[in-house]
Amino acid sequence: MSSLDIAGRRCTLPHIHSETAPTAVPTGTPSAALAVRVTSNPATGPLAVSFSLAARNAARIEMFDVRGQRVLTRDVGAFGRGAHRLEIGNAKDYPSGVYFVRLTQSGHSVSSRLVLVR
Repeated sequence: MSSLDIAGRRCTLPHIHSETAPTAVPTGTPSAALAVRVTSNPATGPLAVSFSLAARNAARIEMFDVRGQRVLTRDVGAFGRGAHRLEIGNAKDYPSGVYFVRLTQSGHSVSSRLVLVR
């Protein structure tokens, strides 16, 4: 569990990092090519996620609110190994606030913080 202090309130989020930069795994691990980044951050319109997959295995992109509730899920393993970009929605479809986007593949995950402004 990860903890995050937002506006003086302590929030606990399941297996999510609070870094603003894309999170990557050190070279030499099975998920060395796994990375995720949200473009247009803070976002006011379309939400685009740039990500890299380590292999063609099953993979999933999820978006969580600050309470740790999953608000979006997309299966992306069929994209295959390498760098990809995917629109996952629009900022107007969600309340303003801080969200976390997590990419998971083969038991490894990386995450990035996203701020939505309406």
